[in-house]
Amino acid sequence: MGYYRNLFVLFFCLLVIPLGLFLFDVNYQQVQAQFVSAKNKYKTSLPFQSPEAQKWMHLKINYWKTSPLFLKLEDTFYPFREWSENPIQTIQKQDDNNRYQLQLDSISKNEDATYIRASKAFFYAERMKFSDPNLNQILFKNQAQWFSIFQSELNQKIKIQNSSYNTLINLMVLMSTMVLLTRFVFNLSWLDIIKAFALLLVSLIVASQHFILSLGIPFHWIFISGVLITSKHRWGNETTLSPWIGAAIVLSIMSVSLLASGIAIIVFIVSNQFQIIKRMLLSIYIVHPLGVALHKNQWPKLIGGMIFFLGLTLIVGPLPLMTPLAYMPPILFIFMLSLLGYIGLGVLFPSDLKTDIKKWVGLVCTGAGLYGISLWIGPLLFLWVFEFIWWPILMWGGFILLINQVKWHQVNRESK
Repeated sequence: MGYYRNLFVLFFCLLVIPLGLFLFDVNYQQVQAQFVSAKNKYKTSLPFQSPEAQKWMHLKINYWKTSPLFLKLEDTFYPFREWSENPIQTIQKQDDNNRYQLQLDSISKNEDATYIRASKAFFYAERMKFSDPNLNQILFKNQAQWFSIFQSELNQKIKIQNSSYNTLINLMVLMSTMVLLTRFVFNLSWLDIIKAFALLLVSLIVASQHFILSLGIPFHWIFISGVLITSKHRWGNETTLSPWIGAAIVLSIMSVSLLASGIAIIVFIVSNQFQIIKRMLLSIYIVHPLGVALHKNQWPKLIGGMIFFLGLTLIVGPLPLMTPLAYMPPILFIFMLSLLGYIGLGVLFPSDLKTDIKKWVGLVCTGAGLYGISLWIGPLLFLWVFEFIWWPILMWGGFILLINQVKWHQVNRESK
């Protein structure tokens, strides 16, 4: 019963934040209400969507781009921005918003005019029950023109809110939290912490440089390289995590993507049947700090994975491996979720798969329940919570584990 009780606790923990946003995020409720109202004005079987419904659908899907809550979370977990000339721009920049505002005013005037034309075209076409090809063609052209300008208007608003920033306080909050966890949970000395976080800050600044960023090099690769080239620093023992952390990882992924969780489960089962596949998959752990922390003694394979992804970048273009999850291309998004799910399953079932079948059934049923509830209250809410809360927590948590495993001060460690 303890297993199922723990699954229920994880189920509740993963449900409470999306449910809270659904019930108490006033801005999201307004956007959702406007979309439902616009959608219900016309039959869902109509061949064309009204401009009003299309507008609110787009605002709903892109709500995270303008939401104060998610903007604050993004600044907190990702305080470093891209820079090219001055490193200070990675945390602070002041731009001239007046120029952008003038451009926005012009775009807004065009949006108002084209929206009226598109609404009139929809009215005339809908009055003829969309049976007149000429009216349908006029509607299609007017609606496409309006929607293009509407997207430009929204992008300009986002550009204005991101043109000037100062994430110093966010950086201090993030680093202070990590320092406290490293000190009081893992009991590292203050000297070790100073060395580790000095290298971390250098790694983050270097990884945010425009050229390095264009190569898609994650900051933890730079951190690892700094450790490896320093002969005084060596790695400690393997890290083991509670199986329930693995269960939490898998369930959080099940709540947002059945495809990624299905891929992770299938690959995990197959790789445990064929050990050669399992050994080959060790190379891709280099992509995520948590994967590196759990398998850091497999350096030949991890370095091989690093070389592979760098070569792939030169062939297909930059792979934004450590960009915020919300900005990743769909294929890379599924890959990263599948990888994290695979890592989580390895933590949950560390030895073999001949575990009680009831445990697998309980895990899958709990994940299916979370996904079903997400379809009811809104899958986007679960997706945004995962992208802006669970994913960065797992990323920085894996990095904290990595910091803890480095023998920063060998003499002190051996004397203990």
